[in-house]
Amino acid sequence: MNLKLSKIKVIAFVIFLAFIVLNIVYRPRLLENKSFSRAAFDRNGKLLKLTLNNEDRYRLFVPFSKIPSNLKESVLFYEDRYFYYHPGFNPFSFIRAFYSLFGSRRYGASTITMQVARINSNINTKTISGKLFQILKAIQLEVFYSKDEIFEAYFNLVPYGHNIEGVGAASLIYFNMEVNNLSNSEALALTVIPQNPIKRVPTNKNGFYEMEKVRKKLANSMSLEILPIKVNLNLPNRAMHTVQELLNASNNSNIKTTIDLNLQDTIEKQLKFYIMQKQVYGVSNGAVLLIDSENMEVLASIGSADFFNKGIQGQVNGVKALRSPGSALKPFIYALALDQGLIHSRTILKDIPKSFGVYNPENSDRQFMGTLPADLALVYSRNVPAVDLLKKLNTGSFYNLLIKSGLNLKSEDYYGLALALGGYEISMEKIVELYASLLNRGVLKPLKKEIKNNEDSYEVKILSPEASYITLKMLEKNEPINSYSKYVKLKNQDVVIPWKTGTSFGYKDALAVGTVGPYVLAVWIGNFDGTGNNAFKGREMAGPLFFSIANNIAKTTNKVKKYKYNTIGLNVREIDVCSETGDIKTTLCSKSEKALFIPTVSPIKSSNIYRKIPINIKTGKRACYSNPPYTKDEVFEFWPSDLEKAREFAGIYLKKPPEFDENCDLNTKYISSKAPEIISPMSGVVYYKQLNRKMPLKASVDSSVKKIFWFSNQKFITESNSNETVFIDPDLGNINITILDDNGNSNSINITVKSI
Repeated sequence: MNLKLSKIKVIAFVIFLAFIVLNIVYRPRLLENKSFSRAAFDRNGKLLKLTLNNEDRYRLFVPFSKIPSNLKESVLFYEDRYFYYHPGFNPFSFIRAFYSLFGSRRYGASTITMQVARINSNINTKTISGKLFQILKAIQLEVFYSKDEIFEAYFNLVPYGHNIEGVGAASLIYFNMEVNNLSNSEALALTVIPQNPIKRVPTNKNGFYEMEKVRKKLANSMSLEILPIKVNLNLPNRAMHTVQELLNASNNSNIKTTIDLNLQDTIEKQLKFYIMQKQVYGVSNGAVLLIDSENMEVLASIGSADFFNKGIQGQVNGVKALRSPGSALKPFIYALALDQGLIHSRTILKDIPKSFGVYNPENSDRQFMGTLPADLALVYSRNVPAVDLLKKLNTGSFYNLLIKSGLNLKSEDYYGLALALGGYEISMEKIVELYASLLNRGVLKPLKKEIKNNEDSYEVKILSPEASYITLKMLEKNEPINSYSKYVKLKNQDVVIPWKTGTSFGYKDALAVGTVGPYVLAVWIGNFDGTGNNAFKGREMAGPLFFSIANNIAKTTNKVKKYKYNTIGLNVREIDVCSETGDIKTTLCSKSEKALFIPTVSPIKSSNIYRKIPINIKTGKRACYSNPPYTKDEVFEFWPSDLEKAREFAGIYLKKPPEFDENCDLNTKYISSKAPEIISPMSGVVYYKQLNRKMPLKASVDSSVKKIFWFSNQKFITESNSNETVFIDPDLGNINITILDDNGNSNSINITVKSI
C-alpha cells in the first residue's frame, strides 16, 4: 500500500515537473492574444471616438515609451518597489503578508509580474493552488520577457472600473487626455484604482471618495503635492463621418485626424440651428466642409445635420456623396477661357436666346440680360455665356479638368454642353479641392484627413496661376447675402470672400462654396433621397449659412486676418477698358472700368462699337464723309443687331444715327458698317436632317442694316429683315452658307448635312 502511494507521489511529481519544464520552455503570450480598442483624436489631441474591443471593453494599447515617468514611479512605489530586482515574486512580500494576517492591517504579496500573470492567464488566486500557479506563470513571464515588456503589459491590462482596462483607455475616458499628458495628481488617481476597481471607481460619489482617500495617502508617502482632479465618464462620438472613414481605411490603433474639434463643434451647432430655423421651408438636412488650402487639411467635416438621426439618413456622408453641382463649377470654365485667350475679366459676353444644335439653355429667371461683362456673367450665373464659352474651349478642356480632379465620368459626348450647367455628379470634397486649386496657383492637391509623418501626395496642374488669380478676383464681385454682409467685415479690415452658388436640376441640391482667407468652405442643403424642393436654391438657402460660418471663421482665426494671396511672379496686368464694350478705353468711351488680363494671352482690342459719324448740319442726315464746317461729328453706338435687340429687352435703347444722304454711294456705306456674323447654323457642325424640321438661319448684323440675303453653295435661297430668323430645308452634303447685307458686307461658313 505504501509502495502504491509512493508511485502515485512520484507520478504526480513527474507531472508537476513536466508542467514546470513545459511552461519554461514554451514562450507564453503576453499581449499578442489580446484585442484592443482604437482611438481617433483631433489635431490637438482631443478624443473624438474610442471603440470597444472584441470583448466589449475599452482597452487601448499604449507603448511603454509613452507611459509618463510620474505614473511609472507612483505604480512602482504603490504596487511593487522591488519590481526590477525580483524574479517574478518577492519572498519578503510573502513574509510580510503572512505576518499581516495577525495584525490590524493586511498587506498583499502580489508583484506587478504576478498581477500580469493572473490577468493574462485568468487565474483564480483565492486558492493555494491558484496562488502557486500564479507564481509559476510569473516566473515564466520573467524568463521570456524583459521587465519593461512586463510593465508595459501591466499598464495595458489592469482594470479601472466599469468595462475599462488599461491606462490608455482610463486616461481618455476619465480625464479626456492621452496618458502622456497626465499630471501628478491624475497619475496618482490611476495608480490606486486597479487595486480595487469596483470600490474605487471614480465616477460615483462613494467610489470617488474611496479613491481620493487612498490617493492622498499615497501622495503623502511620496511627498508629492496633491491637487483636486475632475473625473467624468467621457466617451465622445465626434466627427463621426470622418472618424468612421479613417477607422475603416486603417489598422492603426491611434489615429490623429486633421479635424479641429473647436471648429467642428461650432459649425455643427451652426448647421443644426440653421436647419431648425428653416424647417418651415421643408429643410431637414445639410452638410458642411472646411479645409485649409495651405496644407489641404480638413478642419471640419459635417456629413449630415445629425449622424444619429435615421429619419434623415444621418449616417450617409454628405461631403462624399455624389450630387449635381449645378452652377458651382462654372468658374472653372471661365478660368479655362482665361487661359485659352478667349476672355479677360471684363470681356463682354452675350446673354441672349441661343440654340446649340437641339440644346436651348435658359436662365433660372427665364430672362436674358443682353450684354454683360465676364465677371458679372459668372457671378450672376448666366447659363448661355457659360455654355457658349464651353463650346469655344479647346476640345475636352473642361471634361479633362474634371477627370484630373478624380471624377469617374462617362464619355464627354454623353454629357455634351450640359457639363457647363452641372449635368454630372461630384462630391463636395472634389469641389473643395478644385476651389483650393485657385488659391494654390492652379495646382490641384488631395485632401488630408489624417496627420502622418510620411505622406505621399500627388499634385496636378490644371490652370495657370494667372487664370486662377483672375477667377478668384471675378468671384469677389459676387455680393454677399444682404442680411449677412456684415459677416465679412472685421474691426480693422474687410475680408472679401470669393464665392459661388449652385442649384441642381429639379431643386434637389443647394450649394454654396468659396474661400475665406486661406480656407475653403462648402455648404450643401438637400435630402439624401434626392427629393426636390423649390426652396433648395443655392443663393437663398445655402448662401446664408455659408456666410454665417464664414463670419465665425473670419473673426476667430488669425490666419484669415494675416492671409495674402501669393502674387509673386504673377503675369497679370490691370488695364482701363470701356465699361460697355470691354475693349480698350478710347476717348469715345464715356465710362471705363479696370480689367485684369494676361499679357500676350487675353484678347484686348480697340472698340468699333463707338464711332464718330459726320452729320450734315443743314439736312441733319448722315454725311458721306467729314467736311467741317458743313458737318459735325457725333458719337453713336453700333451694336450687332442681336445684341441691340437683347439690350432693348433689358431696357437699354440706343440713339441711332440718321439715314445717309442720298448722294452717298455703296462704298461709303461699306466702310462705315460692320460685316455680318452668322449665328445659326454654326460653322463646322454636322446637322442631321429630320422629317418636318427645318434649319434656322439667323445673323447678327450692323445696326444700319435693313435687309440680309442668304445663299447656299452660291445660290440665292431667301431674304429676311435684319432681326428675322428664317427656316430652310437644306440639301444633303457639304454646304457653304453665305450672307450678304444691304451695305454690301458678306460672310460665309461651311456645314455638313446628313440624313438620320
